[in-house]
Amino acid sequence: MLVESFGISGKKSYRGTAKWVGASALAISMLGMTPANSQAAIAYNVVDLGLLPSNIASAALGLTSSGTAVGYSIASDASQRAVLYQSGNVTEIGSLGGAANTAYGINNLGRIVGQTAVGSNQHPFYVDSFGAGSVQDLGTFGGANGQTNAVSLTGQMVGAAQDGSGRSFAFTTTGGSLVHLDPTDINGNATGTGLGDTTGGASSSALGVNSAGIIVGQASDATGATRAFVYSGGTMAALPTLGGSGGFDAANAINSTNQIVGSAIDANNSEVAYLYSLTSVDGSGAHGTMTPIGLLAGGSTSNALSINDAGVVVGTGDTDSSSADAFIYQSGLLTDLNSLIDPNNGWQLASATGINSAGQIVGFGIIDGAQHAFLLNPTAIPEPGTLGLITLAATPLLLRRRRR
Repeated sequence: MLVESFGISGKKSYRGTAKWVGASALAISMLGMTPANSQAAIAYNVVDLGLLPSNIASAALGLTSSGTAVGYSIASDASQRAVLYQSGNVTEIGSLGGAANTAYGINNLGRIVGQTAVGSNQHPFYVDSFGAGSVQDLGTFGGANGQTNAVSLTGQMVGAAQDGSGRSFAFTTTGGSLVHLDPTDINGNATGTGLGDTTGGASSSALGVNSAGIIVGQASDATGATRAFVYSGGTMAALPTLGGSGGFDAANAINSTNQIVGSAIDANNSEVAYLYSLTSVDGSGAHGTMTPIGLLAGGSTSNALSINDAGVVVGTGDTDSSSADAFIYQSGLLTDLNSLIDPNNGWQLASATGINSAGQIVGFGIIDGAQHAFLLNPTAIPEPGTLGLITLAATPLLLRRRRR
């Protein structure tokens, strides 16, 4: 089953609550990275998903169970188009005008979600039939900007949209209309977040949803800290921290067995990728088990971006070479994906943004000095023991959460 997440700002922007950032900034920041030197048995073949004609950069941010992907492609004038990667072709997804569009997610029925330019603003959108339908503007809560971050297999959409005061609030959808996850007044306006922030700086964003309708994301709490949350049965509950305070935590994705991935601030005030196994949500909060994921060799940051139903996690982290490297986390072992591909193919895999039930992985990396979207096809199912030969420190990750 497809796990619908992402994705980020290429940081889904990546989907931040306080900023509406275009993914194109990422395209420029990762040039000049060199491939990793360590290499185990080749476990994945890399497919270059390509670009729109005359474009200079691209990224894949979500995929279906059959390997169809969505993301963005950037032209030399920095204009950005939402695109569909299917059957070896790159196709622009229609927009509502403008040149700053991104597709963050797609489900198996072909519903695509993301953010599209509407005049000088950005609105959440969806389009059905693998982009062949009409683009639908979901609107906002009265403000300028918004984005749809994820779609479930049942078609439920989640994201964030601004109100008239400029505050950003999490939403889900009913019948194509936005519905607040946060408390509202008699006029239907949010009074604050579900985690207790009623100030002028209150904000929240829904980042992932599974087929049971359980939603994850991030929201400010009564202290002003941004916390990862899970929303189930009408209750928004904060996930545990990793010992940090005043942080910028996030829950990025959730699978069908209610495993959640994201990043959280640890006791050293660093951001750390985690896997949280949710058992229940009630009036006293979220209940489950929090597991820090780890660091790539020499690294100080990482971020878990997607998880499939087998519990295999992918994301991104830095290394001792100061590059951003895509990773896979499986059976308690963290591995740089660059060590699982042919070292002579010229790729530097920077971020893995999605993984499906077949083990296919999408993301973006550097090839011939340019950022391109990629699809990884498994050559065989990696054995946990094989991954262990090249896996690295299982120490808690120092993270600086930018969803890359």
